[in-house]
Amino acid sequence: MKTISQILYNFTNDKRYKKVKIQTKLDKLLNILPVNLKSGVEFFYTKNNILFFVLNHQMYKNEFKHNSMLILSLLREIGFENIKDIKYFVTNKPKIKKFKPKMVEYPQYKRVSYGIFDNLASNRLVFEKFEQIRELIKEKI
Repeated sequence: MKTISQILYNFTNDKRYKKVKIQTKLDKLLNILPVNLKSGVEFFYTKNNILFFVLNHQMYKNEFKHNSMLILSLLREIGFENIKDIKYFVTNKPKIKKFKPKMVEYPQYKRVSYGIFDNLASNRLVFEKFEQIRELIKEKI
């Protein structure tokens, strides 16, 4: 019976799962990047021995331009000897913000009526209902 670590080791070293191994190394790279670079990365990928960073703002292009040698040295440290160049660009799709509905609290209004009104109802049942309403208003004052 194999242990989990042996299964994962075989899984990551299999040639069929080379992309998974590369992605885990890239995730390690993202974790060791400085904070000012890490916050600007939308996602990243490799193609033809070039590492592409997709950024979420134009400002981060200058940061990556000035720190490209640092990124290349971090790549060598992790074990990416085959990557020769890095490129970066800004995505043209804006980031979608999740909408959280807010509970609206309505203000409490002061009571306007004091139960002083003329009861002009001609029907006896309607007259009694208006009188009950008058009594309820006077009780709540």
